Amino acid sequence: MKNASVGLVVILGIVGLLVALCLLNGFMLSYMWAWFIVPLGAPPIGVLHAIGIGILVSVLTSEASPGGQDEDAIQKMLGKLFAKLAVFGIAWAVSFGVAA
Repeated sequence: MKNASVGLVVILGIVGLLVALCLLNGFMLSYMWAWFIVPLGAPPIGVLHAIGIGILVSVLTSEASPGGQDEDAIQKMLGKLFAKLAVFGIAWAVSFGVAA
């Protein structure tokens, strides 16, 4: 019974991280689109469209990986989260150089 509850917590944690990464991708993509693509003449996109584009790109560029431990999956997702935040910070700084 204890193993089942631990497994449920791990699964809910992974699902929560996936949702957080999707939201973060959408937020970042919509801002970076506004900073770098809109000045070139493209129309702006909202966060929901950006989430859809992010999910589409993730599906098209994902690689199959061998099954691993749940802890490894959580560490990988946390690593991606921090990497995305770092990239967003760099893009934010660069956006000041390309402002119209």
